[in-house]
Amino acid sequence: EGVAIGLAMNSVYYYQEEHGYPRELKIPQDEMLKQGKAIAQEILTRLRKMDEFRNIPITFAIFRQQSQSSVVPGSYVAMTSISGSDSTISNWDKINEKYYLFPSAAATADYRDDAMKMVNFKADIENYFPNYTGVVGTGFYKDNELIQLKIDIPMQFYSKAEVIAFTQYVAGLMMDHFPSYLKVETNVFSSNGQEALIVKEVDAKEPSVHIYN
Repeated sequence: EGVAIGLAMNSVYYYQEEHGYPRELKIPQDEMLKQGKAIAQEILTRLRKMDEFRNIPITFAIFRQQSQSSVVPGSYVAMTSISGSDSTISNWDKINEKYYLFPSAAATADYRDDAMKMVNFKADIENYFPNYTGVVGTGFYKDNELIQLKIDIPMQFYSKAEVIAFTQYVAGLMMDHFPSYLKVETNVFSSNGQEALIVKEVDAKEPSVHIYN
């Protein structure tokens, strides 16, 4: 009935200079989009020559990959849909999506209020458990609004009772610090693996908690 094709485009070009030293060059998004759109048109032209793709709608989406060293994933930046037997792409729709790492200078600069929510959340964890090793969050923004937050909390535990008590405390903090419209997922883990999963769904009155055996 239809086909969707994703094009994963690099944001960084990796190469070796003449003496064999590795180098990298950032690819501007405008240039990446230009190349991605040209590739999509070439794919469409080839597909329309095949009987099974001649008269069906086709959707293309361009995904901008992050660098190899990035700790946040890439995101979709543009899409287009071609109906029927059209063989030319006439326009593209911009997709405004991006991931941010918390804490980070970029998140603080672009979304200070959200960054401060994470700072306060982290501070309350410090008050409860001073020997924690860190709290790291990844926020997903769509149209400049935070709609999903994933948090990782690595800890050192000495008993299952300690895990349960800490998980219950974190679940309460999630309800206190983050707005109801935001989905938040928190993973608590130790050197032994994942210890607990806490999920606060949109508009939920209380979070869902799972403690691993």
